[in-house]
Amino acid sequence: MEVFAVQQMKFFLHRGLSFCDVSVIDDTGQDCASNRWLYSKHRFRSQIEVFLKDWASQIKEIILLDEFADRLSGLRLGGSVAAVFPRGLEKVTQKTQSSPIHSESMVFTEPETWNEEWILQTLTTLQKETIKRIAWQVSVPEEVLSRFRDAGFENFVTETLQSEMLLNWRRNLLNSSCSGSILELTEEIQAVALNLKMEVPIHWIDEDLKIKTSSQNRYGLTSVWTHLISRWSQNKQKSDCDIFVLDWDGCFHIGPKQNQRWTPWGWIAAHPPLPNVKLFKTQPTTTLGQDLFGSWSWLGRTDTYEPGPVFLGRGLKPTVLDVLISRESLQKQFEVKSDFEERTERLLSSLTGSKNLDQVRAFKNRISNDALKEWSQNMLELSTSQNWLILGPLSHLLKPEFKNLKNIKIQYSDTLPTLAELSPFIEKST
Repeated sequence: MEVFAVQQMKFFLHRGLSFCDVSVIDDTGQDCASNRWLYSKHRFRSQIEVFLKDWASQIKEIILLDEFADRLSGLRLGGSVAAVFPRGLEKVTQKTQSSPIHSESMVFTEPETWNEEWILQTLTTLQKETIKRIAWQVSVPEEVLSRFRDAGFENFVTETLQSEMLLNWRRNLLNSSCSGSILELTEEIQAVALNLKMEVPIHWIDEDLKIKTSSQNRYGLTSVWTHLISRWSQNKQKSDCDIFVLDWDGCFHIGPKQNQRWTPWGWIAAHPPLPNVKLFKTQPTTTLGQDLFGSWSWLGRTDTYEPGPVFLGRGLKPTVLDVLISRESLQKQFEVKSDFEERTERLLSSLTGSKNLDQVRAFKNRISNDALKEWSQNMLELSTSQNWLILGPLSHLLKPEFKNLKNIKIQYSDTLPTLAELSPFIEKST
């Protein structure tokens, strides 16, 4: 009797700023199944279960990429984090730009000696609070770390390079503060695996593009997908170029690698160097807002996940996506509400106070052009080369903006590389 080998499938999940991408990839690198949906905290687990149900018995490994931490942009993080600073510098984060540490977090001073009295006193203080993680901004003996680890605390240790002291401190605070969100995703996937009776390892791709069981670079994980896109592009183009991503999930520029990375809380050290990523001011999920003179433009908030775009039946204000996208392009990827165009026009009519359909459509055309002109200006300002690669389902909308641009060679692609196409650039070691 002929025996057939069972395919060794891997399940990849990339949770971006607004959307989730999932793929089942076989041992030859073939994409066997893929899907994308708008992230919903309440539906996330059930969506994963439905997608994986037919593949559960064949999945041998789950690999996660996450950009959830970037949704926390502008917030102070981590009431469950304590930080230990050198003597005399314990208040330094209050003097750096946009310190990520929350006012409810705790700050300790490095002791003159790591004696038993300091350890017991600090443990007692921490255990009275809601602290779960410690950002050590000092050189600390392994035996001390072990004591706190045994007591149930998660340790985050900074690099002690004087030249990048503040950058490493901020990075360490971000890694520790974002840890809870990353671990929540792991627990969600573990629950899915349990329900589907999948006894498989769950791994993360770290910012060095290596697969690991967990990661201390919790904030750094937000660079993984853009790092993979950069690697894929270099391999495809065989030369340096500007990469512009115009996707449902976000519009941004991927530039050369840098030893420092900008975050909403300030600069952090990047080891290894990471591609420089610059977001466009107006994003696909930015909503309309009024300026001081009552004029409507893209000044509203960016609804990165919930409620979301009108075309998915989620939002109460039109987003950039709602006014730019046609029904035909949407139906290739989403279950679109049949009346989304009419609903968008009704919302625009309500916002502007106009009942005249021609005026509403002229207004829609004007704000659509405003978004495209702003994106094209952003791209010209961010460009560092004469070669551009513009990727994503919104890329074709920029062709009219650049039709007279003679000194730059532009390649367009209406699609992004799939997780299967990016997987060869992931290091295999764990």
